[in-house]
Amino acid sequence: MDDKTVYTRSSSPYIGEASRNWCCGADKDFRKACLTKTALTHPIWHVDDLYTNPTVIWAEGMFDCASLVALGYGTAGEITCNLIERHYQPLLTALRWRAKYHPTWEFVICLDNDEEKHGRRAGNEEAEKLAVRLWADGINCKWVKHDVQSKKVDINQLHMDGREADIHQMIMTAKKLDELLPADEELLKNSVVSTLNHGDYRTAEALL
Repeated sequence: MDDKTVYTRSSSPYIGEASRNWCCGADKDFRKACLTKTALTHPIWHVDDLYTNPTVIWAEGMFDCASLVALGYGTAGEITCNLIERHYQPLLTALRWRAKYHPTWEFVICLDNDEEKHGRRAGNEEAEKLAVRLWADGINCKWVKHDVQSKKVDINQLHMDGREADIHQMIMTAKKLDELLPADEELLKNSVVSTLNHGDYRTAEALL
């Protein structure tokens, strides 16, 4: 698959309301990349929305992104909740461009609240990690912080169940990281520990 391929709205798997239908062509290559574990060669999904849409939701997986597109949001994201490291700089560059030229535009991190596995909730933890890292680089974005004690939250499943209002409410009530940190000592502590564990001493110092 061409590393320079950009998956735009025109090549989105979303067709009408049926977000689990798939187009042919580029999307077949995208699915094949997922199955053959060669997906690391793809760019940020819907990367063009970062430069064209006033409200962009950072989501996980094409199903969640397709559901958010159906609800009228701009989207961007990865195949899973995990940010591919080489995609961080393009994401940061896009967000700095938005902040400079369109300061009223919004970027909201909204990953799933996965069921606990081995003491972790992957989606919520990855969202926190990305929000903190961007904050340390000068991007104070909004984050849908799920209650870790609540049941699993899957954006696409909510959409399939007709719970669009719940999705809109989550996004509307998302807060910026600088609003969350002072009010949540546990979040601050976990963020410091996480950044230290990943060798990101600059972010840990900024948090302290």
